[in-house]
Amino acid sequence: MHNEAENPSGKSTEPSLELEFALTRTDLLWYNFHFNRHLLVIAICLIAPLAVVIHFLAVSSGDDSRLWLFWLLAGILLGIGYCIGSLLIIAAQVFYSNSASVTASLEPRTYHIDRTGLQVRSGDKQWRRTWAEIGGIRKTRRAYYLFTPGRGSIIIPLNRLSDDKEKALLADLLPWHR
Repeated sequence: MHNEAENPSGKSTEPSLELEFALTRTDLLWYNFHFNRHLLVIAICLIAPLAVVIHFLAVSSGDDSRLWLFWLLAGILLGIGYCIGSLLIIAAQVFYSNSASVTASLEPRTYHIDRTGLQVRSGDKQWRRTWAEIGGIRKTRRAYYLFTPGRGSIIIPLNRLSDDKEKALLADLLPWHR
């Protein structure tokens, strides 16, 4: 919902946006996948130098049996297995865990966003952050991620915005456009 504060003359002065939604487990999964997307690259970067060392040791010892190739492939497969296993653990935590943090993240919330910051209400709890308190903002194809002090983040999925006008207003209210 698009709101604008009115001054006594009846003209709108301050644009704001009021959103009300509950995150889904899929929203949480994409959030976790986004910040763990480099697992495969990290595994390959750790394995590649090891492959060079294994090859160098095999060649310098006169072994041309290609045993080094076996160990290289074994390392790559272990790295890929580690990455897939990590992602499966993340998915299991999001979809099958009844942890307090996942349950709390799924509660319905109301977000009031304006030029000064944002206010979040959930049940009887309410808190406000100014844009200066937000540690960073990242936009992906699926959502905006706003980093709050500590380890928290605010997720605003783009599919919860009703139309392009609301998406444009949100982008305009975020501090990176000023």
